Amino acid sequence: IDQRLGGTMEGHFHEKKVALLSKEDEIEADFEQQAKAPVKPKTFIVKINTTFFDCAKCCDSQIIGCYAPTGEHCERPLEIGVRTDSGFISIYDEAGKEMENIEILLCEEGLYIFKAYTNGH
Repeated sequence: IDQRLGGTMEGHFHEKKVALLSKEDEIEADFEQQAKAPVKPKTFIVKINTTFFDCAKCCDSQIIGCYAPTGEHCERPLEIGVRTDSGFISIYDEAGKEMENIEILLCEEGLYIFKAYTNGH
């Protein structure tokens, strides 16, 4: 089949497919190697932001994504700060660099933490 497809549009697609599949194998092997590596404990600083000003400042220009001042949902930090049943959990690394903000909802059943759609910052 490969010989018959050589030099045709289908042949080029086949070559691209094989290249992608081999790259996927490399990525999976790398992931398995990382999963087997010893886990190094890390310390994180966690801050719960529930006041208007804390919520407003927890998504500043250093954070990229939908809650950033230029993001799709830049209004959410202010909206969450006004509400009495919502807030943010801010996670910082040991050096004090903000790593993630996670939206929370306080309810009678407890604390609901929304999924973090991380963007690698």
